[in-house]
Amino acid sequence: MHALKRLLKLLLNLWVFLILIEVIWMLLPFAGFLYGSILHIHYLNQNPHTAWLTHFVFPVLTLFPLGPVMMVAGLAIFFTGAAQIYTAKIRHSGLVTTGLYSRVRHPQYIALALFGMGIIITWGRFITFIAFFLMLYLYYRLALSEEKRCEKLFGEAYESYREKTSFIVPGDEKIARIISMTPSMNLPGWILIPLQVIAVTGLAILAGHGIQYIKTRTMKVPFVSLELTNLPVRMPAEASPFITLNNGRIILLKGPYGGISQHGVMNKIKRAVVSSTSLPDQISRLGITGYDKAAILVGLPGGWTGRPHANARRLKLLVARIHPQAPGLSPEEFLGDPQKRRVVTGFTCILDLDLQGHDPIGNYEKCFHRMLIHRFQNMLSRVMERFPAVRGAAGKGPVELIFVKAPLVKTRIDEAFTREIVGRLAGSRTFLGALRMYGAGGDVVAVAFPRPGPNWYREHNRQPQVGIFVILAKRPRGVTDARLLQPYGDGTRKLLRAFVLEMDLSIPPPSDPVYTGPVGIGPGRDLEERWSFFLSGI
Repeated sequence: MHALKRLLKLLLNLWVFLILIEVIWMLLPFAGFLYGSILHIHYLNQNPHTAWLTHFVFPVLTLFPLGPVMMVAGLAIFFTGAAQIYTAKIRHSGLVTTGLYSRVRHPQYIALALFGMGIIITWGRFITFIAFFLMLYLYYRLALSEEKRCEKLFGEAYESYREKTSFIVPGDEKIARIISMTPSMNLPGWILIPLQVIAVTGLAILAGHGIQYIKTRTMKVPFVSLELTNLPVRMPAEASPFITLNNGRIILLKGPYGGISQHGVMNKIKRAVVSSTSLPDQISRLGITGYDKAAILVGLPGGWTGRPHANARRLKLLVARIHPQAPGLSPEEFLGDPQKRRVVTGFTCILDLDLQGHDPIGNYEKCFHRMLIHRFQNMLSRVMERFPAVRGAAGKGPVELIFVKAPLVKTRIDEAFTREIVGRLAGSRTFLGALRMYGAGGDVVAVAFPRPGPNWYREHNRQPQVGIFVILAKRPRGVTDARLLQPYGDGTRKLLRAFVLEMDLSIPPPSDPVYTGPVGIGPGRDLEERWSFFLSGI
């Protein structure tokens, strides 16, 4: 009796496993449509020839609630069809010809296509749009394969059922008759299928570009503009490219990586540097005299490439003795101009932020002079690229801020939320100082795009952190704000530089809600791509 129960349990598990395999096989094109087109956006953005694939074909959520309704309807139809099929298999009742299957032979593929269309209408990037067409083609091939299996399994019963029903869409048998009257090439499958894939891909690209052409010629960009007149003369310390220690003798640089430059991370590194008992002794061995400085740059152990996150715990410090070429030069002057400084000597060491009760810095190694100069110049230049004020860029006069109510959907549909962000930005010393530092003012306007911050989904949009992507654009005289924001506004603007700030709306006023210094973005090619990307979602 127990052996029989175990056998029945084994057979039941095997049956469930086979059903799951069949469901996975059926969903395979849809899984490819989702995962293959969404999880590699970052890599596509790294190349200008593929960055266009991340742009949006349809306006993001402007067709709401059509997209979500289609997704819900697609899921409902899919599970209804699945219930019919697997109920028939469990009962061994044979061919299913009732319910959804009374008019079409493959209603589940209609359901998955409807669900996919809902996705690309709601949040459809160009690569997702192309993948959707390929998914439909794969379902077409799967349907043909299933029909051949059903012919062998059910024989004349399936032939009779097929004569009374449509293939996938009600009424498509009429289209099939017209196609059957056209001459066919009778090519082998290994040639025909690749040609069909190429044709489907080409059709998807043409259709997507056609939709984008109509969208960009008819869109109206929602925005709020205001004039900022209270810009500080100097940049607040939070947004400076460095922190000075030991009465200015030690300069701790913020980066070159964006995650390290965040205010909270730099405070941890600063505390570790100050608390170290061995680092001062090693710096003194560099022979710093007169007006020399010790400059510290932060990298990764095992090399100087990569991008550590804000929670990186093990870092590598490059410490160099810098000799300014003239007394009285400020750090901004000799750090921003390689002709005004000389790298004398230096060393590397490891910083472990997890060490408690011990010196967090150790593993000191001296750098060869040529290698030291190369590393220091390379890393410092990347820091300075994000802080153009060090090179003397300074804005004049009031600054016009154009806050685009997109691509963050909540700013588009919630006017109070938009006013809150704009009001907090107008009172932020860090934000205003960044505008001054990056040269905004006069004919150089600041265009701000909001985007979700780190805790956006966790906080359910109640008191979220919001990223502000700011692009500075030089606007010719007579060009209106609306004209400036057109996606293909050739001759209406020149994009100069950009930076990103993070703000936390849970920080109560009058405290500054911007909790990071500006992280610079560039070069110019990236600005045009990002400008087009942000506007493609409107």
